Amino acid sequence: MRSFIIASVILLLICIMIAVNTFYVTSKIDEMLNMCEALKTDNSAEATEKLLAAWQSYHDIIALSVHRLDLERAEDAILALEKYREIPADFNYQLSILITALKHIGDSQRIKLNSVF
Repeated sequence: MRSFIIASVILLLICIMIAVNTFYVTSKIDEMLNMCEALKTDNSAEATEKLLAAWQSYHDIIALSVHRLDLERAEDAILALEKYREIPADFNYQLSILITALKHIGDSQRIKLNSVF
């Protein structure tokens, strides 16, 4: 009986950690998506640096549960934003790639019934 209780507690802790991770990742991705929407109107160096700083501060924890290729896609787009800041068409293209990558990361971390079964 004691081993069943220990197994149940471990399972409960795993479920709690999954819920906390889901909440953290989705809230930080939503925050970054809001920054991207602000970049559509203000593509200044300060706004781009703010997005890059936010990415760098969240990257380590997000990287624990997000696939490496998804992280690299988002990081490449963020770095390209700085490079193409002076060319509006290229900047907007890289921003759309970043928004798509962030939405994909957010969607992959949400708990849905079809992702469980």
